[in-house]
Amino acid sequence: MIWELTPEQDSETIGYARRLLTGHSEPVSSVVLSSDGQFALSGSWDKTLRLWDLNTGATVRKFKGHEKDVYAVAFSGDN
Repeated sequence: MIWELTPEQDSETIGYARRLLTGHSEPVSSVVLSSDGQFALSGSWDKTLRLWDLNTGATVRKFKGHEKDVYAVAFSGDN
């Protein structure tokens, strides 16, 4: 889920759900944002990683091949 936060002056509403990211078949254990904020990388108990385009909500790439659940993900410093 991608959230849009509202300004602090509006104390009743913190924000709203902007977009739902769907694709993993098991719980997501880790998410990291790219340095430019355009992409997210998620790791899941379904043994996959997904690269998401945060502007469209689409999966850009699905990384398969892990034999165990994925517990942590990261981007390199020069992403």
